[in-house]
This record gives sequence, C-alpha cells and structure tokens, in this order.
Amino acid sequence: MYRHFIRLLQHIDQTLVYRFAYQWTRISGILTSLPFVKTPPPGKPVKLMGLEFPNPVGLAAGFDRDARLLKWLAPTGFGFVEIGTVNFSRENEHSGECDKIIANIERARNKNGHPLIGISLGSLNETPNARMLDDYREAMAVFWHHADYLVINLSRPGCFARSPDPANDALKMLLPRLRQYRDEMAARHGTQVPVLVKLALDKQCNEQPLVIRLTREAGLDGVIVAFEHWRSREQVISCIRKLDNWTSSLPLIVVGGVRTPEDAEAYFKAGARLVQLFTGLVEQGPFVAKKIVTSLLSNKHSYEL
Repeated sequence: MYRHFIRLLQHIDQTLVYRFAYQWTRISGILTSLPFVKTPPPGKPVKLMGLEFPNPVGLAAGFDRDARLLKWLAPTGFGFVEIGTVNFSRENEHSGECDKIIANIERARNKNGHPLIGISLGSLNETPNARMLDDYREAMAVFWHHADYLVINLSRPGCFARSPDPANDALKMLLPRLRQYRDEMAARHGTQVPVLVKLALDKQCNEQPLVIRLTREAGLDGVIVAFEHWRSREQVISCIRKLDNWTSSLPLIVVGGVRTPEDAEAYFKAGARLVQLFTGLVEQGPFVAKKIVTSLLSNKHSYEL
C-alpha cells in the first residue's frame, strides 16, 4: 500500500512524496513503540570511532532535519540517525532553532533503545575564512553534549569543496583547525565526540578527492561520502573500493543507492563500515532498514564488518 501511494504522489508533486514518507514514518514509529506491539530492532553491532552502533544501517541527514522524528525511529530498525543539516551562523545562534533541536534530542534520549545520534553541521558563510571557522566552532560547542558524533558538511550545493579544483589552501586551513577545536572541547569537557567530514561525489572517482587526503592528514575521525546521480551500482562499488584504500584507517560511511540487502552487503564488502539511507526509505517505507539488517543477519547474507 505504501509503495502504491508513493508512486501516485510522484506523478502529482514531488514535495508531497517527502511529506507523505515523513508522516508515514512518524505514525509507524509511534505504533511500533506501543507496549503490545513493540519488538526490539535487529542488532548487528559495529564498534567504530569509540562508539558502538546498534547496527550498520542509518538514516542520512535531510530526512529528520530538526530531530522531531528521532524518538520514533529506533523501532523502525535504524542503528543511527543523522540530524540536520543545521546551517549555523553567529547571527542565528539565538534564533531558537538549536534549542528546539536539542530539546527534541533529549526527549529521544529519554526513550530506551534510541539510535546513535549524529548532527550534520553547515555554515551559512560560503567563503572558507575566519567567519566560517567561527560558525563551525560555535556549532560544535552548542551540540557537543548532544551528539554521539558531529559531521562537517562540505557536500551541499555551492560549497567550495565541491568544485572540480577546490581551494587547496582553504581546506588546509579549515580541516586542521576543526581537529584543533575537537581536541580543545574534548579536553575542556572531558568527553570525546568524533568529528567527521562529509563530501559528495557525482562522477567517477579516478583520483583521490583532495578532501579525503586532507581529512586523513588533519587527524579527523571519519569520512561520509554521498553518491549523487550515479546510475550504475557497479560503478559505485568500484569507487567504494578505491575510497576504502584512500581513507586508509579512517572509517568510511556511504550514502546513496542502498535499497536492498544485496546493495548494503556489496557496499560493506567493498569497504564501507556503515551505510545511510534516504531515498530507499522514501521509496520503500520506514521499515526498509529493519528488513535490510534482518536479512544481513541471516545465513544468506553473512559477512564480517
């Protein structure tokens, strides 16, 4: 029934597709949280970056932007959820948006069995300069106690890091300073919060992206790679193998193209440590993560992460 409605809405208005998927996910999460129907989400724990993910299938940033869905997502099978992107600036620091997100996160944390929480951070300043650094530093400080990990989102359209020849000096300035802020906050608060960098790939990767090399050299904690507009799964898998080699010891999280257990298994075998869904949820419904993890746990899809 869900897929029938989605196909119908796709012919009417694409904005309705997301709204329908969002509300259906919310209702499904509420219903499966009721005591007489509640079932534990499937577990395939993954230890990574000092964290233990309940399973390796997560929800990508952009679906639950303000964490209003967060407390209902664990029963649907997601092992981790990325909130945001929160586009931060000193000017909107006191707008109330961050306070609402934090309140929603804390409500979710009060429920048993919540997924791990990542927060995707962006800057409204387009130029990599002191103001952008201030934005990221303030955003990290605001959300430090409320996230299991933080993401510096360099994947959004218009971001300087997405240009074919990104400014080498800008990245060399930005990424080590982010590592410095991470270390300062960890020392100040006595808590470790991994900081990852997210980039987007929309073409074949014949050479190592500069962002990956500089993220590794800066000593940050991981890389999230979003595959956008790739038509061939085999091309994506081939690229993941290269990325696994380029990232070396950095954890690799892959976003894009995961719709089936076979997709997820192929990505893991190629080198991804975790995967994130977005379109797969919208197209197939809120329990797609549960179906994927359950299938991966079966003998048919046995593998080691």
